[in-house]
Amino acid sequence: MAEAGVSLSLTLTGGDAVGRALFGLQFHVENLRPVHDEIGAAFLMRSQRCFEEERGPDGKPWKLLSAETVLKRAGGRAKVYNAKGGIRKPAAKRIGAIAILRESARLFQSMTYRATRTGVEIGTNAVYGRIHLLGGQAGRGRKVAIPARPYLPTKELPHGWAEDALAIVNDYIRGGLPR
Repeated sequence: MAEAGVSLSLTLTGGDAVGRALFGLQFHVENLRPVHDEIGAAFLMRSQRCFEEERGPDGKPWKLLSAETVLKRAGGRAKVYNAKGGIRKPAAKRIGAIAILRESARLFQSMTYRATRTGVEIGTNAVYGRIHLLGGQAGRGRKVAIPARPYLPTKELPHGWAEDALAIVNDYIRGGLPR
């Protein structure tokens, strides 16, 4: 899935509450793929919500676009500013509609997940997915600093993500999902 991009994997060996619940469940159920499929779908929705709200999985807002990037996307100085230095009305509308990490929607649309009997992986195959997730230097000579704009958890599952996974496991235990 994420050969050139980036992914998050959840397996049965996790020491957190989700990992422990899945680990315990595997002794009672032959195939955990339906559970992992539901968790993958939930995590994909949460990741997509990060793009829509321009916030990380922890709820922290992403760093705003640089003024240079906004000017470029709005059509350049000549199309943004009038002769008196004010912002043209059409440019103001374009500027207001500029979304972070969604200029082409390629990264957003490339997000997918893969569920197996032993775990679930969510990520993207977009080669620039990692730099936007973790931040770093890019461009010719690595002169451009790209701030981290996380759309997947990078260390541990945030509270809401873990709650979703635990609720799915509990639904499965109560018979709410196909076995």
